[in-house]
Amino acid sequence: MKPEVFQTKALKRGHATMVNDHPILRRIRESHLIEEEVKAALDLIQSNAPRRLKKGLEDWNSEDGLILFRGKVYVPEDPEIR
Repeated sequence: MKPEVFQTKALKRGHATMVNDHPILRRIRESHLIEEEVKAALDLIQSNAPRRLKKGLEDWNSEDGLILFRGKVYVPEDPEIR
């Protein structure tokens, strides 16, 4: 196949979804019950901290308002969602 027929869907590791407005994803984005350890790790990843401080956190990132671990959506400890 010719390269012209392919379309780039992702430029970085993460979660790509075609159902970005799915009700469960909206509820996860709006939840405020995120564990403190997860918040701290995400803040550190998004900061300009030295790499040695970020070691071990490479599997975490955020995309479109969602927190991801190894490309899978993190679901907060919200009993209404889980």
